[in-house]
Amino acid sequence: WRIPASVAFALQTNCGPRWLSGFLTMFMAFLLRENPVADWRPEILLGLVIGAAGLGNTLGIAIGSLTRRVNPSVTVVVALLADAVVALLAALFYGVITLVLLGLTAGLAQALAKLSLDSTIQRDVPERIQASAFARSDTTLQLSWVIGGFVGIAMPLMPRLGLGVACGVLAAWAAFVLLKKARQAGAVRA
Repeated sequence: WRIPASVAFALQTNCGPRWLSGFLTMFMAFLLRENPVADWRPEILLGLVIGAAGLGNTLGIAIGSLTRRVNPSVTVVVALLADAVVALLAALFYGVITLVLLGLTAGLAQALAKLSLDSTIQRDVPERIQASAFARSDTTLQLSWVIGGFVGIAMPLMPRLGLGVACGVLAAWAAFVLLKKARQAGAVRA
């Protein structure tokens, strides 16, 4: 069985938001303990970021059900790019507001990206092998989360450096998947 190009693209693009989730989970847990913002207690800061991510995830599910007419490949790209932009903002303007915005965006983007992937699998994979496609995609996404978490643990606890690296990884990944898709589209037309 060969993975349809649309599913491969959705899965590859999804790896960015999932990577960021793993990265933020590990990086923020240690960073906020060592480098709290202003006079905020680390537990409160971490709670705000995690709470914002949970709210973003819930909003993503709600918005996903409202945006059924939007092409899933557009949604997954917007989710990846939104993560990169907000990670850049958090790196440049490290503070409570940008960290909460980063948590919110990461949760929202991850939910929308996953819904887009799931709808692409349901649309483009024959029903008899959809269970296998979902299992493979979930395994790949979990691996992305673990790699993100590992990078988050390995990073020095310097807010701007860590968040800048997260932005750089997401931007590079976005460029990779978009250029790969453009090359494939060009090859099909030729």
